[in-house]
Amino acid sequence: MNPEEVPTKLSGLLKITATDREILALLLKSKKKLHVGEIKSQLRRSERAIRGRLAHLHRIGLVRRESSTKKTRRPAYVYFAPPVREIVRAIREEFLRNLRRIEEHFD
Repeated sequence: MNPEEVPTKLSGLLKITATDREILALLLKSKKKLHVGEIKSQLRRSERAIRGRLAHLHRIGLVRRESSTKKTRRPAYVYFAPPVREIVRAIREEFLRNLRRIEEHFD
């Protein structure tokens, strides 16, 4: 599977938004780790929206982050996509968590 196809394939399996797909596609294409401001300027979304979606993507394992220092010497995170194999593993784990939640309603 082409890495650029991954975000589109995710839509049917997980609860991710169009913005989530755009962020993941951007990070998969990027050759470097990106700050929130860089993602914001490329996707033309608000910083708040980008931060919220990155937090969600990080929580479910589709995006990684590392501590960094901006030019202003303020602490910040840089974001990047893990290898596609790890994205697939994270998708499987999140899908199984969601499935277990559904099954609990029938027990």
